[in-house]
Amino acid sequence: MEVFEHPYYRLNRRLLLLVGQWPYQDKFDRVFRMCFVISLLISFGVTQISLLYTNGNVDTLIEIIPPITSLITITSKYSMFYISRNNIKNLFERIIKHWKLWESKEEIDIMREYSEEGQLLTFLYTSYIYSCMTLFLLMPFFPCIMDVIVPLNDSRPLRPIFKSEYFIDEDQHFFPIYFHMSIVIVIGITVLISADILLLVFNSHVCGIFTAVGFRLEHLLKSQTDLTTLLDHRSRRMCFEHVIRTIEIHKRALEFAELIESSYSFFLLFQVGSSLVCMSLSLYQILIVLKKSSEAFRYIAFAAAQLVHIFCMCYPGQKIIDYSSDICIKAYSGLWYEAPIEIHRLILLVIRRSLQPCYLTAGKTFIFCLESFSTIALICSCNGNIDVILESIPFISCFIIIAIKYYTYQMQRSKIQDLLKHIVNNWQILETRKEMDIMHQFASEGKFFTIYIHLHDEIITPIFPCLMDVILPLNESRPLRNIIKAYYFVDENEYFYSIYCHMCIEIIMAITVLVATDTLFLTFNSHICGLFAIVGFRLEHLLHDQFDSQFLLNRQTRKMVFNDVIHSIKNHKKALDFAELIESCYSISFLMQAFIGLICLSVSMFQLFNTMSLLTQK
Repeated sequence: MEVFEHPYYRLNRRLLLLVGQWPYQDKFDRVFRMCFVISLLISFGVTQISLLYTNGNVDTLIEIIPPITSLITITSKYSMFYISRNNIKNLFERIIKHWKLWESKEEIDIMREYSEEGQLLTFLYTSYIYSCMTLFLLMPFFPCIMDVIVPLNDSRPLRPIFKSEYFIDEDQHFFPIYFHMSIVIVIGITVLISADILLLVFNSHVCGIFTAVGFRLEHLLKSQTDLTTLLDHRSRRMCFEHVIRTIEIHKRALEFAELIESSYSFFLLFQVGSSLVCMSLSLYQILIVLKKSSEAFRYIAFAAAQLVHIFCMCYPGQKIIDYSSDICIKAYSGLWYEAPIEIHRLILLVIRRSLQPCYLTAGKTFIFCLESFSTIALICSCNGNIDVILESIPFISCFIIIAIKYYTYQMQRSKIQDLLKHIVNNWQILETRKEMDIMHQFASEGKFFTIYIHLHDEIITPIFPCLMDVILPLNESRPLRNIIKAYYFVDENEYFYSIYCHMCIEIIMAITVLVATDTLFLTFNSHICGLFAIVGFRLEHLLHDQFDSQFLLNRQTRKMVFNDVIHSIKNHKKALDFAELIESCYSISFLMQAFIGLICLSVSMFQLFNTMSLLTQK
């Protein structure tokens, strides 16, 4: 791996080795480092959850959500390396192959230029994050500095980096607690940096390939001083092969960009959602502790870090869009019109493909670009109204949950197909009438849940306001209000029905996704319960039909009983395999949904308490 010893990739290699995620690392060393990193991250999470357990109030919950969200973001980045390790290794191997493609000095210079750009971005990003981390780690000693600059009668107390619960006296054991938190933060930041700068390097590499392809197309035939030489068969063939090779390189660039997208997309969806929630709650905490300069500075730095983190994901996405679409302009700039007709057709293929730029997305729903970043920054400002942020969080959380459910089925479609095939096969192994009745009973139960959820979500919920008009009529008609507060850049009263129609379509589609995914899971669950019930029935009624135990002395009868038990064991194994397949298909999705659901529930409860307080004051 001499290529990765080059300064272009040296920092990436060292950081990935440090956290145990370098693809070519020794297995024992990698496992040891992974266990160390994961144990540290878990230990920090335990202290935060313990704080909520011992001081279970809304303020504590809102206060621990930013560090917990950051922890989960770091954990998701770390998990991305493990889950997508084959894709990451494939990307590294393609980088090695791509460096062997170039023929001219100009093309090699282009690749070096973009590799140096990736190296520079990597260095700047690493320096910035580590500098911010150092300032953050020094914040607990801010009171000591203030005691020197502005002394008080009493020394100011030392405060930990984050509020947490260690079940010991925090003042007496301040430095051990600080030491533990510092190690966790340093390791967590290293994981964060190693993941982000790797994306920057991959992005710079693919942009370099797109630029080299554009260079080849732009300078097509420009080296020919006399275009009449193209009439020569050998020259025409050389030109044709040049264009063919350019198309092949362009195809490799598209495949590389697609591999980046497939490796990062799902995890970026979760990360950008977590960052938005974390940033929103940090802004809320800033307003609460605005008079306490040290506390306010902590949350300002935290919110700014989240915004910078989102920018560092949007910037590479914008570059991929620009450079992949710029090939079309470069192709037009060449002397393609002087080339033979067969070359015209080949270049037309490149132009058509470059009209559809490559994207870096979060779960195919959110496109990372500078326009998206400016939109996020505008949303987070909310004209200084933090209530808008808190009011938006539940709906944004619901949107993220639905997106996770939808893309879980997209990413796990092969496993979903296996589960459905298992259901078909399991219905064919039933032998007795009683077993069929058991499966029909559990299948009917799943169908009942499906119909109930469908009716509740799509029929009962939308007509709830109409029911309230009948149950609790008012002296005047209730004013028309949008289902969800949103901003459409038009007069909402004038275009109420257009906005309402758009929201209804969105909600119906979202609820349909919710119903489709949840009811399929309930169907799988009812089916597996039916399989376990059948196995239990067969074992419970084993030999019940034999009134004379001496009848078992018959060899044929013993063989029938033996086959019956073997069949029960096989069915039990199939049920366990089915349950394991359900677990592997839904596990990660449920973890993310549970976390986002808790945030949504917490903020909704907080809003409820605020509303009740306002009603009480009136």
